[in-house]
Amino acid sequence: MQINGATDSLAAMLAQIRQQQEPQPATAEAAKEAAPASPDAPTTQRSKAEILQDIAGRYDVRSMTYQEIQDFSNELLDAGLITTLNHLLITTPPIQPGEPFVDPGDKKFDVLGRVEAFLAFSREDNTPGAVREMENLAGLLKSMEDLRSGERIEGVDLYA
Repeated sequence: MQINGATDSLAAMLAQIRQQQEPQPATAEAAKEAAPASPDAPTTQRSKAEILQDIAGRYDVRSMTYQEIQDFSNELLDAGLITTLNHLLITTPPIQPGEPFVDPGDKKFDVLGRVEAFLAFSREDNTPGAVREMENLAGLLKSMEDLRSGERIEGVDLYA
């Protein structure tokens, strides 16, 4: 899967997460060297796998307020995990055509469900580029959901 033009595959990122979950070295010096960067560290100091795991742990892709959706999508975009088009799709206000946008406050939205609906529409419309874009985004969000719930990810054993 390509993410924002990068060749990092989701499986490779998840393999990195698995390595990070292995027992830490016994010595304080080795533990200090092996410690992951803090969540506030610049993106360049953290791997995409660390960032993905961090974001997945803080957001439920099946239940977010509109403000959380904005923050979530900005973090993914800033980390290079989604494209600008993905960002626009995720953050498009949940309104009916012709109606003004009214901030829904604390109302929760299913981001993954919405992307899956976009994917189904793209398949019906037979738009190959849009289908690939939506498949990539849906795959990323589904993996984040799996990471959050502690489920096994395709072909990657995070619990060995």
